[in-house]
Amino acid sequence: MLPTLNWPDGIDAKRFVRDYWQQRPLLFRNAFPGFENPLPADELAGLACEAEVSSRLVLESRGERPWTLRQGPFDAETFDWLGTEGWSLMITDLEKVLPDFRAALEPFRFIPDWRIDDLMASFAPPGGSVGPHFDAYDVFLFQAEGRRSWHIGPEPECGYQLLEGADLKIIETPEFDDVFTLEPGDMLYLPPRYAHHGVALDPCITWSIGFRAPALGDLASAWADNVAASLPDDKLYCDPNFTPPTSPGEISANARTALRQQLQDVLAGDETAFDQFIGQFLTDRAADVALHGQEITPETLRSLAAAGGSLSRHPEIRFAFVPMGEDATLFAGGVSFTTHLPVAAAMCQHVSWQGASLQQLLDVPGADALLMALSALGFVESDADDD
Repeated sequence: MLPTLNWPDGIDAKRFVRDYWQQRPLLFRNAFPGFENPLPADELAGLACEAEVSSRLVLESRGERPWTLRQGPFDAETFDWLGTEGWSLMITDLEKVLPDFRAALEPFRFIPDWRIDDLMASFAPPGGSVGPHFDAYDVFLFQAEGRRSWHIGPEPECGYQLLEGADLKIIETPEFDDVFTLEPGDMLYLPPRYAHHGVALDPCITWSIGFRAPALGDLASAWADNVAASLPDDKLYCDPNFTPPTSPGEISANARTALRQQLQDVLAGDETAFDQFIGQFLTDRAADVALHGQEITPETLRSLAAAGGSLSRHPEIRFAFVPMGEDATLFAGGVSFTTHLPVAAAMCQHVSWQGASLQQLLDVPGADALLMALSALGFVESDADDD
């Protein structure tokens, strides 16, 4: 899908993480030499007409108000009405809609899988954009077709005023100090909260590889619920040898300190409990994900490998693992599986296996049993499922 990433001179993955990740932008010229766009604009428009695809249109001036956002699916008449200026089309979760596009995420897996969010493709006619804005997440902006001019702010967002009445968080008076024109094959990395404004110079397609980070409020709430559910009903605050207050209504400094300390002790939990919680939290799947489990046997798996068949992770299911000495806990779709460390590592190394690579996976002791359990839940799928 994408060739090997062509790093700028003097930069590699280790230095990028050290000096740029979540710190400052980086421009990649000719990031993927020889790349040819496999998804032209008319096919993007076709996807936007499908009900199961998440699509959006941004109308700069032709909507009910400036920067109107419309949700898909759309119809062919919509694109006839749009004309040749002042709009942008976005297709999110492209790697889930078209599983072959999961390969486009491979060059970015030097960032852990649990941080990778999705691949979005956007099309804009000349002059089209989604307005000056900033994002809360890291993003790589890859120019797949045409040219786009990117205006970049001098530092992370610190109090920009947003345009009132717009459907999007448009910066009213942005400040930019850098302008980059991206040609096909170029890429720009932006850390969170950098103001940016991308304007199409030609009919252009930009791929956005976005990253996720758990909101600390959500993480704290979920962990507190997890801890609370594990506490016995008779686990109460205790205060032996307390100092009587000067007034019966006073919550004394000693009491406040004791309450805070006991609460902190409870919420700290233990390392094993937190590892179990965080693995489930970071891989949990959306409630509306449709899964179709299939019972398979070791013989079926071996036959599939011998016939050159393939086995793939479900595109909606995240995999991760926590090492525990020679063993590991594998997490998939919010479910945990205890297995050997080589099995967990092999299961997370690729998103699909075919023929020889599937046979190689099956040669890892214990992999077949884990694949059977994952298949029964619908977390992995074989190409034989469609027969």
